[in-house]
Amino acid sequence: MEIDQHLIVHLQPALFKAGDVSMGVLELIPKLWFAAEALTSPDAKKRKIGLEDLINEGAARFSPLLSYLIFTRISDPDLDIRISVINALADILGPDESGLPAPEVIRVDLYMHLSRMEAQQVKSLVEAVNYDSTVEIAAESLLKACPLAGSYLADILADRTQPLEVRELCAMYIGRIGYLDAIPVLERVAKKLEAKMNGQQTMPFGRIKNRGELILLPAIHSALDSLQQP
Repeated sequence: MEIDQHLIVHLQPALFKAGDVSMGVLELIPKLWFAAEALTSPDAKKRKIGLEDLINEGAARFSPLLSYLIFTRISDPDLDIRISVINALADILGPDESGLPAPEVIRVDLYMHLSRMEAQQVKSLVEAVNYDSTVEIAAESLLKACPLAGSYLADILADRTQPLEVRELCAMYIGRIGYLDAIPVLERVAKKLEAKMNGQQTMPFGRIKNRGELILLPAIHSALDSLQQP
């Protein structure tokens, strides 16, 4: 399928923003258009190819549309794609290899989308870190942009149906980023776990349901210590 050249001309101002920052290559628009289409495919292999093309060309650093499309895959069911998305978004927020930032309009636009993340998107970030710890710092930079992330992380931490590793990461991020609004949940969960631990110590031969939850206590105590420091 060929793209109408007149359409491309009209797309250029909306797709790209240039200035005294990292420079894009406008002649790549046709290739990037097809990559963007692939990113919306129900086929994971096609999404991977589309995402790789956009990342390799650094396109999302110059186009608010493309950075938004990448943002929409933050909860992609394919965890490898999700990892690439997290790295790509964190890259937009930071300087390029020459130390230059992405255009301000791109960064502001991305921060806006990140600030409006919902609970499932925040959970997707933590799940990705649990899958591949190399994105721990990148995911943190995205979580910091969301004012409600602390509340979402606290809800996940308190949810006993969630994997322990994911809940532990939630506690870690709450303490590291400094979500003070999560203190009541941390204290409530800690109190329950401490009571369970005390019961286990007084009845060493008893069977304690969800005994594994006790591994959360160190992370919760560490988070509380960080949040309650003067």
